[in-house]
Amino acid sequence: MPDLSHPPRGVTVSRSLISGIELSYRRTNPVVFFLIPFPAVWSGLSLWGIYGSQWTSGKFDLVMSLAGLPFLIGTIVLIAVIFFLLFGGWRVHLDRGVARFFVGVGPFGRRNEIPFDAGTKVELLDAYVKVRRIPKQVIAVTSGSRTVNFGAGLPHDVRLYFAD
Repeated sequence: MPDLSHPPRGVTVSRSLISGIELSYRRTNPVVFFLIPFPAVWSGLSLWGIYGSQWTSGKFDLVMSLAGLPFLIGTIVLIAVIFFLLFGGWRVHLDRGVARFFVGVGPFGRRNEIPFDAGTKVELLDAYVKVRRIPKQVIAVTSGSRTVNFGAGLPHDVRLYFAD
């Protein structure tokens, strides 16, 4: 059981009589330092070769443009992942009988909420996601007949802290 008076690295706890309690986790993942140059070179070369050559020559090639769509989509996904790794985070906000969960960057992300009271159950459950054939755990918050799963991407110590 984690020591609630000492949050894990990257976790901040905000308490307010007006807005309740907010737990947030944000840390820069070191893999981002590999990801930043990779799509810069990969996307730069592939997208310039496909679309830049059309733009400079002034001739539009439909087949070449359609063939470049997977590279364009991959670039957008990689940039979104980089932004999340640099600026994103997880938040749990407890206020006036409602728990609000958020994963994302700034105002953009996935939100969920569930009412909570004395009968609300919080537990760690195995998720469908596996890493090296070991299931990741999620924080499952159950209130009545509704369950919200949260935190599969959190480090284990942070997940334990949020669940307690």
